[in-house]
Amino acid sequence: MPVEFAWDNPERTIMRLKAFESWDWNLFHKTHRRMSLRYDEVTHLVELIIDFRKSERFPGGTIAHIRSLGTAFHVNAPARAVVLGVSQDMQRAIGARAAVYQDDRRKLVFGRDDRHALAVIAEWRLGREED
Repeated sequence: MPVEFAWDNPERTIMRLKAFESWDWNLFHKTHRRMSLRYDEVTHLVELIIDFRKSERFPGGTIAHIRSLGTAFHVNAPARAVVLGVSQDMQRAIGARAAVYQDDRRKLVFGRDDRHALAVIAEWRLGREED
């Protein structure tokens, strides 16, 4: 499948949603809805990493679709996510400043790599909002 999800750590506090090769937004959002059922397996907050680094290309409508990510779609999902694999040009087109897009419903931090994504999540877990 060109869009998959899995727990990113044994503690099940981080979920990773990956899109790779050729995919479309319909499949991405269907997989995201299926992924949300996994959040029912735990009673704690689950951070989300959305990983586009293995994508061949972004489908049409990318700016609007990325802006829709990171909402609190489940009681265990905070209104934030780390997104990997989005170019600086696209980040600017989305409206991100200093690799962060935030509105009244979500916060997206555009991470540089896995290490950066995990550092952002660690800061969030400590109650800090540093990016």
